[in-house]
Amino acid sequence: MVAQRPGGVQVGLSLVLLVGASLLAESLWNLMKQPLGFEPEHLLTVRVVLPWDTRPEAVRNFYNDVQQRIENLPGVEAAGQISSPPMTDFHVRGSFNADWLPQVANQPAISAEIRNIAGNLLAAIGTPLLAGRAFAEADQVSTVPPVLVNEALVREFLPTGNPIGHHLLLDGQAHEIVGVVADVRGVSGAIAAEPGPAVYWPANANGGWHRYFLVRTKVPPEQAAKSIREQIHQSDPWLAVGEIGTMDQLLGDAVAQPRLNAAVFTSFAGVALLLACIGIYGVVSYLAAQRTQEIGVRMALGATRGDITRFFVRRAMVPAAIGLATGTVVSLVANRLLRSQLYGVQPDDLRLYLASLLVLLAPLLAATLMPAIRAGKREPMEALRTE
Repeated sequence: MVAQRPGGVQVGLSLVLLVGASLLAESLWNLMKQPLGFEPEHLLTVRVVLPWDTRPEAVRNFYNDVQQRIENLPGVEAAGQISSPPMTDFHVRGSFNADWLPQVANQPAISAEIRNIAGNLLAAIGTPLLAGRAFAEADQVSTVPPVLVNEALVREFLPTGNPIGHHLLLDGQAHEIVGVVADVRGVSGAIAAEPGPAVYWPANANGGWHRYFLVRTKVPPEQAAKSIREQIHQSDPWLAVGEIGTMDQLLGDAVAQPRLNAAVFTSFAGVALLLACIGIYGVVSYLAAQRTQEIGVRMALGATRGDITRFFVRRAMVPAAIGLATGTVVSLVANRLLRSQLYGVQPDDLRLYLASLLVLLAPLLAATLMPAIRAGKREPMEALRTE
């Protein structure tokens, strides 16, 4: 019965890989349906980089001019500017004190991601303003610019109060909080991470020669890309426009690794399942060929075709059942290693284990029954004459 063993091993391996693929696919699904805090559809991203030695006034005039040009283009709903959009691997953090928190020397109370914004950014990306107001034009040139904070900062550091009118302190200088915006995934960390504290500054108040324009369009974003590039060229013929893409592309890049992990596990699970089915089919066919005369004797003594079929099914399914049991135990242990790759699902989710078992059983039963039924259809006299 050595020929039975490979089928059981392959069945167990198939279950381990299939459960892993199910966990990763469920995790990817949970990640994709998680609210992002912005609307990526019909959102174009345009990167612009001015020479690093450009004077602040020239920086401000250039970006204001391009902002107005883009807003006047047909098909544009809203446009804004940001130092780095969500889903890009660009992080600048600041350490702040707050006027409502105890002051400790050389130990700032708040660490937050910093983004510089301008234009009508919140409307462009579809992020709601939860309290207070957005930046006004005068804020862009204020000597003490106000700031916006996200709800994660409020939730963590001022859970029972209203932050509007309070001040964040940076290097001893106070900056008034004028508004609270919704959390945006992919700003303070990976898309799978819970949003952390973030502070938004008026972009033109800090210079900022490197920016992205985020443009929401009524038409497919790719159609507006050429017109936006032309408007930037008209504003500064010597400036080369950087990358132009869509927020959907950035979102796709952010989930590329989880999608690849799920695809790899699914592919290996499919190959292992195919090998298991081939192995079990071969085992049953081999047994039927080796016991042809025994089949004739059994049928001559009164065994029915159903009895013969059940005999070979039992012989094939025993190692398969052992493989399923072993694979379940191995999965419970091995899939704990995937915990860091999972989002919104536990590595011992019983629902996914049962679904994987059902997916495995259907092709395994088919691979077992086909040669078993064929063996049961042999005529007794024909089987007895076989040597």
